Amino acid sequence: RSTGVASSWEQSYVCISSPTSPKYHDTSSQLNLPSRHEVYKFANEIFSDYPRYLGKKSLTLGLCSVSNSTEKSPSFNLQSTIVGVDVLTFGPPRIQKNGLEIVCDVEVKAIGGNVICCVEIPILGGYLANTTNGRNGGVDLGCLRFTWVEMEPSEHNKTKPRNRRPNIIIVTEISGNYRPTLAGKKTPISWWRKQFYFSTQRVIHAYVMWRYHGFVVNEFEKKCLQAHV
Repeated sequence: RSTGVASSWEQSYVCISSPTSPKYHDTSSQLNLPSRHEVYKFANEIFSDYPRYLGKKSLTLGLCSVSNSTEKSPSFNLQSTIVGVDVLTFGPPRIQKNGLEIVCDVEVKAIGGNVICCVEIPILGGYLANTTNGRNGGVDLGCLRFTWVEMEPSEHNKTKPRNRRPNIIIVTEISGNYRPTLAGKKTPISWWRKQFYFSTQRVIHAYVMWRYHGFVVNEFEKKCLQAHV
């Protein structure tokens, strides 16, 4: 409230089913983890493509679309199809090499996660981003950060070779100096503006990320099935 800077943190814990799982009783449908290189490639591509995911009609009911900028520095514009304004503008994705240090909290570090991929998508502007002294003034407008963390099998599962399947943690967050327009320009943020933001944009963000996490998991399970063929 005192700074007007928004943040979020979402985690999904994924346990790839073992070949003996009832869900995959048919041996033709068993899940096998791809190689680490293939997992990195998958995570990098699906995280980097997040802006385009926002344009799915099944997600926005056709209320928003995504277009690519024609500027020298490529960007993605999430646009309202009703009023024709840019809701949010994202810059090109950037890969972070030290993902575990900048992303994962104490809990994730304590359980020994291996960061396979970390992608940041910078926020450049749009109606929902307060750009006062931002972009052109050299001030960070924040970013969306996506991290794929792979966990080693538990000691219990190590005694059962057929069940050795690393758990996966998908982490998404709003990081940096993102200031939502709905919070206003003055600090500290007034009580009513804070409640307005929490009951609108924050709720929508949580819903979108919930859908996105499910989408990523489903696509990865397809990838695992392909690895078995």
